[in-house]
Amino acid sequence: MRPIFTLLLLLSCFFQPLAAQFNATLISNLNYDDGVNDIWGYTAPDGTEYALVGLNRGVSVVSLADPKNPVEVGRTTGVDNPWRDIKTYGTYAYVTADRGEDGLTVIDLSNLPESISFEHHLYTVPGFDKPFARAHNIYIDTTAALAFTAGGDGNVNAGGILIFDLKANPAHPPLIAMGPSIYSHDVYVQDSIMYTSDISRGELSIYDIRELDDIKLLGRTRTPFAFTHNAWTNAEATTVFTTDEKSNASVAAYDIRDYNDIKLLDEYRPLSSLNTRTIPHNVHVIDDYLSISHYTDGLRVVDASDPSNLIEVANYDTWPGANGGYNGNWGAFPFLPSGLTLVSDRSTGLYVIDVNYVRAARLEGTVTDRWSGAGVNNAMVHITADQLNEGMTDALGSYKTGLATAGTYRVIATAAGYLPDTLEVTLTNGTRTQLDIVLEPIPTFSDVTLTVKSRRSGLPLDGAVVKLQAEERDYTQTSSTAGSIKLDSVQEIPYTIYVTAFGYLPRTMDGVASTTISGSVILLDEGYADGFVTDLGWKATASTEAGWQRVRPGEADEVFGDDGPGSDSANDLGDFAYLTAIAPDADEDVVTTLESPNLDLSDYTSGATLFLDYFLSGGDSLVVSARDKTGELNRLAAYTRPTNGWKSDSLTLPRGVVLEDSSTVVISAKSGAGSVASSVVGFDNFRILRGELSTGTRSYPELLSFSVLAYPNPTTASFTLQIDDPEVLRADLRVYTASGQLIHQRVISGSDPITFGADLPSGLYFATLRADGRAPRTLKLLKR
Repeated sequence: MRPIFTLLLLLSCFFQPLAAQFNATLISNLNYDDGVNDIWGYTAPDGTEYALVGLNRGVSVVSLADPKNPVEVGRTTGVDNPWRDIKTYGTYAYVTADRGEDGLTVIDLSNLPESISFEHHLYTVPGFDKPFARAHNIYIDTTAALAFTAGGDGNVNAGGILIFDLKANPAHPPLIAMGPSIYSHDVYVQDSIMYTSDISRGELSIYDIRELDDIKLLGRTRTPFAFTHNAWTNAEATTVFTTDEKSNASVAAYDIRDYNDIKLLDEYRPLSSLNTRTIPHNVHVIDDYLSISHYTDGLRVVDASDPSNLIEVANYDTWPGANGGYNGNWGAFPFLPSGLTLVSDRSTGLYVIDVNYVRAARLEGTVTDRWSGAGVNNAMVHITADQLNEGMTDALGSYKTGLATAGTYRVIATAAGYLPDTLEVTLTNGTRTQLDIVLEPIPTFSDVTLTVKSRRSGLPLDGAVVKLQAEERDYTQTSSTAGSIKLDSVQEIPYTIYVTAFGYLPRTMDGVASTTISGSVILLDEGYADGFVTDLGWKATASTEAGWQRVRPGEADEVFGDDGPGSDSANDLGDFAYLTAIAPDADEDVVTTLESPNLDLSDYTSGATLFLDYFLSGGDSLVVSARDKTGELNRLAAYTRPTNGWKSDSLTLPRGVVLEDSSTVVISAKSGAGSVASSVVGFDNFRILRGELSTGTRSYPELLSFSVLAYPNPTTASFTLQIDDPEVLRADLRVYTASGQLIHQRVISGSDPITFGADLPSGLYFATLRADGRAPRTLKLLKR
């Protein structure tokens, strides 16, 4: 079957509503009957431009004589594999495949558009028994007429660089040299300096290759997510840009003017999909713009003329599906003489895009304390514009940000512990505008005192934990034997207050000022519930260095990677859970245990039921046991199947064993001897209720939800929200931006409609409503 060309008119009617674009125009799209991977371009001697599209089973050569009507004029065949890489020299294209034995495929393009021819070449490599038969990537230094392959068979030079001489024989270039015996996933060369992306080491390495028989290491740096996928420099080779092929990873900019002191300058992530596990793939540089293929985020174009302040100036999203994973845009080629950019989408083929390259309108300056004059760290500087933007100050109070569109804007500066400030600024494309901001601290006061007591006995509780939590502010303290707690220098801002004690049900108060709560006596009801919003003394032990950790799962990717749950259970208070990452051991079992403080269930005469939420990424088992006062363990349940998110369960506690004092609950995670993969196990939302389950199910008793109306949605003006449930008399409303910033908070009473959002800029927002005794509701709101 030939490729399917979809008319531009049909594309504009059908595809464009599914894709996002900014400063980029679709010229044409050519679909395929095969999976698509890499993309490169070729300009024939007569000036005709061609797209070279990597397919699972070969390479498609597409004429762009009429860019609005791309036509395939040739196709090679090859081993079926999802990884190909393509580069050109003269009238030849050179192709590698990372599976099978195609070796180096050489395509003769000299007879275009009438025909092409191609050959697969295997190579004997001195010092190795196996031939060179595959590679992940190829780069061609056209000035030196050298081809470099990277990421080949680990049995041939450890998958390191092989170098071929194109000048000697471009149709069948001889192998003339090898790089270091280090697996390199990608390679780039400029001015006899070679940059290798050593993905398994998580490093970028830089070499002097002026003498191919004596290649010298010049410098090396670890990239932000330690999974270095590719690298490309600016024309002056003063800055190198890297990608890490990991969820939520960045495109990083490094100053390489001193190879012994490589400095990280800035990191870029698409703000429209921040923290949704999107993955950058490859970055190329043209005229100080970054042309980034960003999988499900499509093509992203970033102005890197100031590499310490990377600003997105254009985008075109070819993938209409969900964020995250390896769908969407594989490659981008921005180097055609016409200025068009070629984009390859793994599912929907070749895209020809006309990018409107504009220089960013940059804003930079300082944020300082009004009284001390010191720089304010972690202050946020936000430009109220349609385009998402983000500016955060460093330890000295300096910030940099910007937009693609010039104009006059309001700038809002906020920082924890300070009153916000709003200013007006005019931004110009290609210009850096200086704006220094002074913030006034929020007044503080000392001696916030509380007393925690048992509601039933009226006695003070020793060891109760009180936590005052606000954005970027946490105060936590444990009560004395008199049940008293004192917190000093607490800022006068609203807090969410958690009061917890093991053996008692937690209390939560939202939006309470520290002045209001000070001096209060807080009463707790007896019972067992722990969502781990505070540390109540669970004991973690392990047979290796691995162990349970009380963490915010959404902030623990560096520890638990992509295998973690990404968030805590939605059924409990706060955003903490216990997680453990178990590395395999070939010789023995690896076991990590988490044990509760002592339970006293002696008065649970009608029996007791344990509720819990758990998570398994795969490869491990989770065992729930009860330890009686003699120390004997009684297994209650074991889980072995991956959960694909948090799962809930309920277990009847055995009478005569656990229903006494001094018993505990033990959570054990185990990786069996000989396991080959690391995995993550999670535990959250611990509760014990009186009574045994009356049915045969073990499902968690879910909270009832409630109905909320939101209209109009989308809107160009304001939103109206209304509770549509006569039993819900009050709900707390919080509105967040797509990046998670709280921008609006209020209480809704009864079924009275409320209106808000007229002053919000265009964008995506999330409204969360909480009502006592009901499951929280979250609504997606779109302001056009």
